[in-house]
Amino acid sequence: MRPYLFLALLLCLPLQACEQENIHPGEVALVNGKPITLRQIQAMHDVQVIGGDSPGRAMEDLRKEYGSVLSEIIAQELVAQELERLNLSVTDGEVRQLEEEYKQDYPPGGFESMLLEESLDVEMWRETLRYRLAVFKFNTRVLRPQVSITAEEVDEYFRTHEDEFKVPERLSFIQFSSLIRDQVAAAAEQFRNTQDAEAIQARFQNMNIRMVVMRQDRLDPRLVAALEKLNPMESIQPVEINSEYVSIVLLGKENARLLSREEIYARIESILLEDKLQSAFESWLAGKITSSDIKVSVHLLPPDLR
Repeated sequence: MRPYLFLALLLCLPLQACEQENIHPGEVALVNGKPITLRQIQAMHDVQVIGGDSPGRAMEDLRKEYGSVLSEIIAQELVAQELERLNLSVTDGEVRQLEEEYKQDYPPGGFESMLLEESLDVEMWRETLRYRLAVFKFNTRVLRPQVSITAEEVDEYFRTHEDEFKVPERLSFIQFSSLIRDQVAAAAEQFRNTQDAEAIQARFQNMNIRMVVMRQDRLDPRLVAALEKLNPMESIQPVEINSEYVSIVLLGKENARLLSREEIYARIESILLEDKLQSAFESWLAGKITSSDIKVSVHLLPPDLR
């Protein structure tokens, strides 16, 4: 979901500013009576801006950033409350499972060390994780059943975006590069005769040999013209590129083509589904904000709303 939209929706709708006597210390907002704390905002802000704030950051800039984070938390809290009403709340087990998935990308103890190095409180990090899970569950369990995509919509999208589903011509080749022109030419010729890249690499240890599969339009222009004239297992004469010599032995060509019907349908369905879920969420959120009791600390409201 687009975080900037949360703030736009919140600021377009009537909010009540919390007077100090109506809010406890450390709290910055109330969402249907549920407090949002300054600590929550700081934690989510730190997660979004890992590495810490610049010491010279202007206070007004930080207030804007905190206001944006607050609007996101309010939206997430409304989602969490809706899931609770539907008996679909995120469980501790679901949070633990996702946390373990994050930890798999780190060595033992590395995840906890990362949090410590970034000054991230582990319990507050888990709270942001719970909110993210809530939004995901809300989309998949609540909004997704309400969204449908017709064959006519898919066909219309394809008619207006056909170029997005064309696979350009691709070339597969083996590339030899070295500072010595004669070595590159000899290596390409030897590969044409033996197809043994390992033996060639052993002979020319300072040469870079690599297999490449690439779209033709992404090749160096100096290579494209030469490659267009080649048949498989033919090579080009060494070309000087970035202070070294390059030769190529063409292995094969894959003509430009459209994706298969199944691939096209799956991709369009994914695009349309994302757009429709976004619209459905925005519509739900706008209605939920107007029907909810949301109070925001006067210190985080823009000057014209205080």
